Amino acid sequence: MSGNKEGSNAWRCQLFRLIEASTTHKTGNLKYQAAKTGCEVSARLAKHCTLDMVDFLNPSTEAVAELANIFQAYADMAWSLWAQKWHIDVLRPAALNSKLQTQRLEYRSDSPYMDAHSLHFHVLENDEKALDGKEVLQVISPAVVVTGTADGNDYTRETVWAKAVVWMG
Repeated sequence: MSGNKEGSNAWRCQLFRLIEASTTHKTGNLKYQAAKTGCEVSARLAKHCTLDMVDFLNPSTEAVAELANIFQAYADMAWSLWAQKWHIDVLRPAALNSKLQTQRLEYRSDSPYMDAHSLHFHVLENDEKALDGKEVLQVISPAVVVTGTADGNDYTRETVWAKAVVWMG
Protein backbone atom coordinates (compact mmCIF):
# COMPACT_ATOMS: atom_id res chain seq x y z
CA MET A 1 0.00 0.00 0.00
CA SER A 2 1.44 3.38 -0.89
CA GLY A 3 0.50 6.72 0.59
CA ASN A 4 -0.50 7.43 4.16
CA LYS A 5 -1.05 4.06 5.88
CA GLU A 6 -2.27 5.59 9.13
CA GLY A 7 -4.82 7.77 7.34
CA SER A 8 -6.07 5.13 4.93
CA ASN A 9 -6.44 2.47 7.62
CA ALA A 10 -8.15 4.93 9.98
CA TRP A 11 -10.56 5.90 7.17
CA ARG A 12 -11.38 2.25 6.40
CA CYS A 13 -11.87 1.46 10.09
CA GLN A 14 -14.10 4.51 10.62
CA LEU A 15 -16.18 3.63 7.55
CA PHE A 16 -16.83 0.12 8.91
CA ARG A 17 -17.65 1.50 12.34
CA LEU A 18 -20.10 4.01 10.86
CA ILE A 19 -21.81 1.28 8.89
CA GLU A 20 -21.90 -0.89 12.02
CA ALA A 21 -23.34 1.85 14.23
CA SER A 22 -26.83 1.05 15.40
CA THR A 23 -29.75 3.27 14.61
CA THR A 24 -33.13 3.59 16.30
CA HIS A 25 -34.74 1.17 13.84
CA LYS A 26 -33.08 -2.20 13.47
CA THR A 27 -34.13 -2.47 9.83
CA GLY A 28 -32.58 0.94 9.12
CA ASN A 29 -29.18 -0.14 10.41
CA LEU A 30 -26.74 -0.46 7.50
CA LYS A 31 -24.98 -3.42 9.13
CA TYR A 32 -28.34 -5.16 9.54
CA GLN A 33 -29.08 -4.56 5.86
CA ALA A 34 -25.61 -5.75 4.89
CA ALA A 35 -25.99 -8.85 7.08
CA LYS A 36 -29.42 -9.58 5.61
CA THR A 37 -28.03 -9.20 2.10
CA GLY A 38 -24.97 -11.24 3.10
CA CYS A 39 -27.18 -14.09 4.32
CA GLU A 40 -29.09 -14.04 1.06
CA VAL A 41 -25.86 -13.98 -0.95
CA SER A 42 -24.39 -16.78 1.19
CA ALA A 43 -27.48 -18.92 0.60
CA ARG A 44 -27.35 -18.30 -3.17
CA LEU A 45 -23.60 -18.97 -3.26
CA ALA A 46 -24.03 -22.23 -1.33
CA LYS A 47 -26.81 -23.34 -3.65
CA HIS A 48 -24.72 -22.42 -6.72
CA CYS A 49 -21.68 -24.31 -5.36
CA THR A 50 -23.72 -27.42 -4.72
CA LEU A 51 -25.12 -27.43 -8.27
CA ASP A 52 -21.71 -28.63 -9.46
CA MET A 53 -21.70 -31.34 -6.80
CA VAL A 54 -25.15 -32.74 -7.47
CA ASP A 55 -23.89 -35.60 -9.60
CA PHE A 56 -21.42 -36.65 -6.91
CA LEU A 57 -22.91 -35.73 -3.56
CA ASN A 58 -26.62 -35.16 -4.04
CA PRO A 59 -26.55 -32.47 -1.34
CA SER A 60 -29.47 -32.19 1.05
CA THR A 61 -31.20 -28.98 2.03
CA GLU A 62 -29.38 -29.22 5.38
CA ALA A 63 -26.00 -29.50 3.64
CA VAL A 64 -26.72 -26.40 1.56
CA ALA A 65 -27.80 -24.54 4.72
CA GLU A 66 -24.60 -25.60 6.52
CA LEU A 67 -22.51 -24.42 3.57
CA ALA A 68 -24.38 -21.09 3.62
CA ASN A 69 -23.55 -20.81 7.34
CA ILE A 70 -19.86 -21.32 6.57
CA PHE A 71 -19.96 -18.59 3.93
CA GLN A 72 -21.76 -16.26 6.36
CA ALA A 73 -19.24 -16.97 9.14
CA TYR A 74 -16.45 -16.11 6.68
CA ALA A 75 -18.19 -12.84 5.76
CA ASP A 76 -18.64 -11.94 9.45
CA MET A 77 -14.96 -12.63 10.15
CA ALA A 78 -13.88 -10.58 7.13
CA TRP A 79 -16.05 -7.69 8.35
CA SER A 80 -14.48 -7.89 11.80
CA LEU A 81 -10.93 -7.91 10.41
CA TRP A 82 -11.56 -4.99 8.06
CA ALA A 83 -12.92 -2.94 10.97
CA GLN A 84 -9.48 -3.02 12.64
CA LYS A 85 -6.82 -0.34 12.11
CA TRP A 86 -3.91 -2.63 11.37
CA HIS A 87 -2.96 -3.49 7.80
CA ILE A 88 -3.18 -7.15 6.74
CA ASP A 89 -1.00 -8.48 3.91
CA VAL A 90 -1.34 -11.93 2.36
CA LEU A 91 2.08 -12.91 1.03
CA ARG A 92 1.74 -15.11 -2.03
CA PRO A 93 4.86 -16.28 -3.93
CA ALA A 94 5.77 -12.96 -5.60
CA ALA A 95 5.23 -10.97 -2.39
CA LEU A 96 7.21 -13.54 -0.38
CA ASN A 97 10.05 -13.30 -2.87
CA SER A 98 9.99 -9.51 -2.66
CA LYS A 99 9.87 -9.57 1.15
CA LEU A 100 12.85 -11.95 1.31
CA GLN A 101 14.70 -9.95 -1.38
CA THR A 102 15.89 -13.01 -3.31
CA GLN A 103 16.16 -13.84 -7.02
CA ARG A 104 14.24 -17.07 -6.57
CA LEU A 105 12.08 -18.25 -3.72
CA GLU A 106 14.20 -20.57 -1.59
CA TYR A 107 13.39 -22.36 1.65
CA ARG A 108 15.19 -21.27 4.81
CA SER A 109 14.53 -23.07 8.07
CA ASP A 110 15.07 -19.84 10.02
CA SER A 111 12.66 -17.79 7.89
CA PRO A 112 10.01 -15.92 9.87
CA TYR A 113 7.70 -16.15 6.83
CA MET A 114 7.62 -19.85 5.86
CA ASP A 115 7.45 -23.40 7.16
CA ALA A 116 8.00 -26.61 5.22
CA HIS A 117 4.96 -28.71 4.34
CA SER A 118 4.39 -31.56 6.79
CA LEU A 119 5.38 -34.13 4.14
CA HIS A 120 8.94 -32.74 4.38
CA PHE A 121 9.18 -33.45 8.10
CA HIS A 122 10.74 -36.88 7.57
CA VAL A 123 13.68 -35.11 5.90
CA LEU A 124 13.81 -32.32 8.49
CA GLU A 125 13.40 -34.62 11.50
CA ASN A 126 17.15 -35.21 11.97
CA ASP A 127 18.46 -32.03 10.32
CA GLU A 128 16.21 -28.99 10.30
CA LYS A 129 18.48 -27.28 7.77
CA ALA A 130 18.45 -30.20 5.28
CA LEU A 131 16.24 -28.32 2.80
CA ASP A 132 17.83 -24.88 3.21
CA GLY A 133 18.50 -23.34 -0.20
CA LYS A 134 16.07 -25.63 -2.03
CA GLU A 135 13.78 -23.86 -4.46
CA VAL A 136 10.19 -23.48 -3.33
CA LEU A 137 8.07 -25.10 -6.04
CA GLN A 138 4.65 -24.46 -4.50
CA VAL A 139 3.23 -22.21 -1.82
CA ILE A 140 0.51 -24.39 -0.30
CA SER A 141 -0.87 -21.59 1.85
CA PRO A 142 0.32 -17.97 1.90
CA ALA A 143 1.83 -16.08 4.81
CA VAL A 144 -0.39 -13.57 6.62
CA VAL A 145 1.45 -10.53 7.96
CA VAL A 146 0.01 -7.62 9.92
CA THR A 147 1.65 -4.21 10.14
CA GLY A 148 0.69 -1.55 12.64
CA THR A 149 -1.15 -1.78 15.90
CA ALA A 150 -4.82 -2.07 16.82
CA ASP A 151 -4.90 1.64 17.62
CA GLY A 152 -3.57 2.57 14.18
CA ASN A 153 0.06 3.39 14.95
CA ASP A 154 3.54 2.09 14.21
CA TYR A 155 3.14 0.66 10.71
CA THR A 156 6.80 -0.33 10.78
CA ARG A 157 5.93 -2.99 13.38
CA GLU A 158 5.28 -6.34 11.71
CA THR A 159 3.62 -9.44 13.14
CA VAL A 160 3.40 -12.74 11.28
CA TRP A 161 -0.04 -14.21 11.95
CA ALA A 162 0.55 -17.29 9.81
CA LYS A 163 3.68 -18.53 8.08
CA ALA A 164 3.45 -19.69 4.48
CA VAL A 165 3.46 -23.46 4.06
CA VAL A 166 5.81 -24.35 1.20
CA TRP A 167 6.73 -27.39 -0.86
CA MET A 168 10.27 -27.90 -2.16
CA GLY A 169 11.58 -30.06 -4.95
